Amino acid sequence: MNKSGFPKSKLFRLLGIAFWIALWAIAAACVNKPLVFAGPVETVRALIELGGTASFWHALGITFSQILDGFFVAFLGALLLGLLADRFLFLRVILNPAMNFLKSVPVVCVIVILLLWVGSAYVAPVVVLLMVLPAYYFTITSALADKRSEESGVAWAAEALRLMGVGPVRRFLSEGWAHLLPYLKATSSSVVGMAWKAGVAAQLIGLSIGTLGEQVFQAKALIEAPVLFALTIAIVLCAYICEEVCLGLLVASRHIFINLALLLPTQQSKAKGSHRKGTSFHHFSAASSDVSRFGEEPNAPLFSAEHVSVWRGKKKVLDDISLSVPPSVVVMGASGLGKTTLCETLLGLIQPNEGCVKAPAQVGVVFQQPTLIPKLTVKENLALVAGTKVLEDVFCGNENTLGAKAETQSFKVLLRGIKDTQKAEELSGGQARRVELVRALLAPTEALLLDEPFTGLDKQIKKTALELLAEYLESTKKPLLLVSHEKTDAQSLDLNVLNL
Repeated sequence: MNKSGFPKSKLFRLLGIAFWIALWAIAAACVNKPLVFAGPVETVRALIELGGTASFWHALGITFSQILDGFFVAFLGALLLGLLADRFLFLRVILNPAMNFLKSVPVVCVIVILLLWVGSAYVAPVVVLLMVLPAYYFTITSALADKRSEESGVAWAAEALRLMGVGPVRRFLSEGWAHLLPYLKATSSSVVGMAWKAGVAAQLIGLSIGTLGEQVFQAKALIEAPVLFALTIAIVLCAYICEEVCLGLLVASRHIFINLALLLPTQQSKAKGSHRKGTSFHHFSAASSDVSRFGEEPNAPLFSAEHVSVWRGKKKVLDDISLSVPPSVVVMGASGLGKTTLCETLLGLIQPNEGCVKAPAQVGVVFQQPTLIPKLTVKENLALVAGTKVLEDVFCGNENTLGAKAETQSFKVLLRGIKDTQKAEELSGGQARRVELVRALLAPTEALLLDEPFTGLDKQIKKTALELLAEYLESTKKPLLLVSHEKTDAQSLDLNVLNL
């Protein structure tokens, strides 16, 4: 920003435009043939004259409508096909060759073939559709593949939301769409202009009546260089405006989708869990899975592991581990002994090579990895799991919330110094950990699994967190599986200890 308050980036942009206009004027003067090379003055004059004719605006409207139709269908089609291809391998195998073909085929060949099939009246929107579709399709599939990678923080955020009862639609509207947006914006920066080029080229070759493409052809046939240059600038300006509008809508869609996700009802805690049986390690076969219900037996455990072993490569990470929760338990041991692997196995994120595990369908979780959605505020991250009504009750001090007023005060103390309007990406590691812990406790689940939940907290905040957790367990009677390095954590919460 300079002293006048005018952004330097805009100043440099204007200087760049001025440079090329000056170069254009010099080139026109050197050529000195206005019939074939119009200068800036002649072009502007022709553009003003075009703007005063009804035929120009009519042609612009038809062209805009055709390009918008093709672009809109391509965007929605790519989104749908990309999501389905990411989920179903057979569909990805079928679609990828076709998309690669469309991405590489010359536009002019597509136009000529389509003129034979659909005629000049429909060739422009179909060409735009076929040119835009593969660009967005590969963008979406690449973004979803990145999201699934083990290094992706977004993958852990999605798993945490799923385990805490956030349905697939609400997950997509919040974290899924937020993950796709940067990819879609980057692609849109080039695809919108490409759509206009392909659409006008189709109109020009097909001589579509009443379109900008037809006017470009007439200007060329009559050797009216100023009109031809003016139409070119008009098309470029339209493409630029459409690109800015498209990017603006994408940015606005994030807020719209998040608000929509928060309006949708939250899921209630289910009494349904998953039961995964590991086959013998000596068979080297994958573990199978089925579904069982808890509550059929009076004292059926929510978490259980029976003679579970897990291998990673040639290393045996877990060796014949058994546990049952309730009663609540603290899993302890030195780093590298498999505490986190045990948690991921219980939750179904890793299949056991031997033995079997049980877990509830919905679990309040805190992972070691960050799981807040970066672009969402603290309030939005909490409300997505707990619901806005519960969140209002908690922070307004409603005595009926979670059974105790003192407990709601503890939530406020634990979140002290954190503004509900702060985005998760603006929080420090310790602040994010506190929000994650509160979110896990507010989730409508039947059990808790907390993997090193106090990491990054100072002594006083950790003391508050332990007090809050003790009050919560006492009032809700929910079983807890806690992973910790500190013996004092087990003592503070009066939990059984499992040493790995």
